[in-house]
Amino acid sequence: MRLRPLLTLAVALACAAGAAAQDAPVVRSVDIEGLRIHPAEDVRLKMETQVGKPYSRATLERDIRRLYQTGWFAEVRKSERCVETGPEAVIVLEVLENDVLKEIVYVGNRQFNDKEISEGALLKTGEYFAPYKVKLDADRIRDRYVEEGFAFAKVEAAQTATGSGTVVTLTVREGPRVRVSDIWFTGNVELSSWALGREMATKERTFWSILTPPVYKASQLAGDMDALVRYARGEGFLDARVFVRELTWDSDKSNVDVHIQVEEGMRYVVDSVTFEGNTLFPTEELLKDLRVLPGAPFALKLLDRDERWMVDRYGEQAYIDARVTPIPEFTGEPGHVRLRWRIVEGEKVYVGRIDFLGNNRTREKVLRREMRLEPGEAFNKRHLDLGMDRIGGLRFFEPAPLELLQRAWPPARDPVVVVEVIPGEEPDERDVVVHVREGRTGNFKIGGSYSDDGGFSGLLEVTQNNFDLFDIPKSVTELITGEGFAGAGQIFQITLQPGFERSRYQASFTEPWIFDWPISMTHSLTHYDQDFRFYRERRSGTTLDFGRRWDDFAANIPGRLDPSLSRGVGGGILQGLSYAMIHLPGWFFFDDHLVQGYGGLRFWERNWSIGLGYRLYRINILDPRRDAPLDVFEVAGSNYLSSVTARVAIDRRNSRVFPSQGFVSNFSWEQAGYPFGGDFNYWKAQFRHAAYSTLWTRKDGGKWIVQSDIRAGYAKAVYLSSEVPIFERFYAGGYSLRGFEPRTISPKERDEPIGGHIMTLASLELSFPIIRPEVFGRDIDVLRGAFFTDWGTVVANSHDFGRFRWSVGFGIRLQIPLGPQVVPITVDFGFPLREQEDDEGQTVHIGFDFGF
Repeated sequence: MRLRPLLTLAVALACAAGAAAQDAPVVRSVDIEGLRIHPAEDVRLKMETQVGKPYSRATLERDIRRLYQTGWFAEVRKSERCVETGPEAVIVLEVLENDVLKEIVYVGNRQFNDKEISEGALLKTGEYFAPYKVKLDADRIRDRYVEEGFAFAKVEAAQTATGSGTVVTLTVREGPRVRVSDIWFTGNVELSSWALGREMATKERTFWSILTPPVYKASQLAGDMDALVRYARGEGFLDARVFVRELTWDSDKSNVDVHIQVEEGMRYVVDSVTFEGNTLFPTEELLKDLRVLPGAPFALKLLDRDERWMVDRYGEQAYIDARVTPIPEFTGEPGHVRLRWRIVEGEKVYVGRIDFLGNNRTREKVLRREMRLEPGEAFNKRHLDLGMDRIGGLRFFEPAPLELLQRAWPPARDPVVVVEVIPGEEPDERDVVVHVREGRTGNFKIGGSYSDDGGFSGLLEVTQNNFDLFDIPKSVTELITGEGFAGAGQIFQITLQPGFERSRYQASFTEPWIFDWPISMTHSLTHYDQDFRFYRERRSGTTLDFGRRWDDFAANIPGRLDPSLSRGVGGGILQGLSYAMIHLPGWFFFDDHLVQGYGGLRFWERNWSIGLGYRLYRINILDPRRDAPLDVFEVAGSNYLSSVTARVAIDRRNSRVFPSQGFVSNFSWEQAGYPFGGDFNYWKAQFRHAAYSTLWTRKDGGKWIVQSDIRAGYAKAVYLSSEVPIFERFYAGGYSLRGFEPRTISPKERDEPIGGHIMTLASLELSFPIIRPEVFGRDIDVLRGAFFTDWGTVVANSHDFGRFRWSVGFGIRLQIPLGPQVVPITVDFGFPLREQEDDEGQTVHIGFDFGF
């Protein structure tokens, strides 16, 4: 009895469903009206609505959208003659077909040719013409002109229907290219106009921009206002407002003056600094290295620096998950803030596994030996960064793909080496996964070079920076592609430089880790031939050099310096040195964050190297002129030189190719002759210090760089030798002392230079970008300018030290892109201000080195 109601309900639902199905009309016909190009059957095949199937209004709407997506039609709509009720539905669609785009005509475009202006166009000839794309393309072209400084550019579009398709005409009215004549600020009291202007991408016309005068871009100027606000707040002016007050155009609107209004507001000051959650480091220790302290401005840029420093400090102690959050608390007094640091230290973490992925050619041990972390030890974040820097410095690998860079943690410092730190097997372990992508390590270079002292010479050079002496190629293909003789991290190079005045031929092999010890060994064979004014010198020989480098000096020596060393009299000296490193001008000391902790000595901890080398040369002095100095005849014929050189160096440059920050210093002592044999007995000491500092960086990355260079040398004959041979003495001139001929600054005999025993040289140079375009996806300083002053002398003994020379000058630095290679060309104009009677001047100095 209980089943009867359920059965009745089921029957009722079935009947209702049947009635609904019967109510839906069946499609009797689908007609497409207005077709001229496409067959109606082709259009129906794009639709779900078909004859004989139940009609659905939702399905027909989807069909209309689908037909629009084909690009065939400018308009698709249901006709009023559609009949959708009753047992049958009659579907009628009215369409307006798009013509085929026959041609696109550009008129009035002088700045860009047709090919350039059509880049990224939506309209394409041969495709169906869509009217909405015309406006989009016109706007795109106008935006490109505006981006190049044509602020008043307009683009007008017209379309003409022909029997074979549509012709679109885009007429460009470029107008003047607007230059920025002047930028001035009003309302700024604490913030200097110079500092504000440095933060802007929009620049005013200056003498330095004569070749590339700055253009006006409205979007760029709007972005500058945001940048200026960020800068002001970074300096502690939290309520700052910056906006364009007025734009003043000249009569033909080709020049504009920009008037910017600055409302600084009050500069916020820190009343107090407190910490919560710090158990590893006492508050006093954290406070001494912060920049945002009580009484100091609440500068957001320094606040970011303090946050990064504390995170790094915890990372050095293996608390890599530590979180540091600054919490400003604004008091009732305007312009005052209390700063509270919330620290969540987390747990100490240890290194689990270290894996390498992507090194299909390079042996794993080559990468592993560069790491500064070992499984099982405390996870020092700084040591991880050092290891990544060393692997990146190998220059074996290409930049990682974008998707890998996006998921990397910590964020990639270098796109070439990407690290993922992931949970390990134990809760307090982290595994390290190092991702690399093999790049081209072999290099074949053919070209030439020119220098003042060597003239022009050709160049043929083959280099393999990831050489493996025992990886014999299995085929010619492996040899050509670099798959053979590769993977062990060794360096092999053959250089042939035949020239008119100087020729050099050399083969060298370097094993950076001999017997898996961090000691490098380099062996080279050299033949050198050069013509001088009064004799010809030919050298043939070999060198054997051993070296050791420390990227973290204090971490590799026993008894690491303790902070307690900063106490007492000696500690006062160290503290003073630390203060000088931070506060003296940038071209002497750099990277103030490196002098924290360890008694201020961490500045000296990194990138030390020492070396010990032996050289054995046969030196032939040939064809001496009859009027040559007597010192030439004393060594005429065949001579043997045998010497050992010890050296020590520290290199803190941010780049060895184009440094803009840091310094490099090296000192060497060479002992020739006794007890190593040879025909000459002498010792020679040399020192060089070059420092680089970026005065400021433009928005496009171009840098104003100050470079200082100091060189000194002393040579002395010992034992049975009375003189240092003429070919081992010091000479100056040319690029070592611009404004003077090469090798002419030295003592002279019969008006010919014979070299000196004491050398002192110094140089100061300011270089700046002039033209910096994007070439092959990277910004290059195609043209840089430079001003310099050189000073120095070379003398026979200390009594002649008053014979100093001094010159000033200017120059250009060209980098000409030729495919992936860059040809550097240097041209300097030197003018002596102080010279000696027998000096030989030279105004122009040219040097270049190119290859393919």
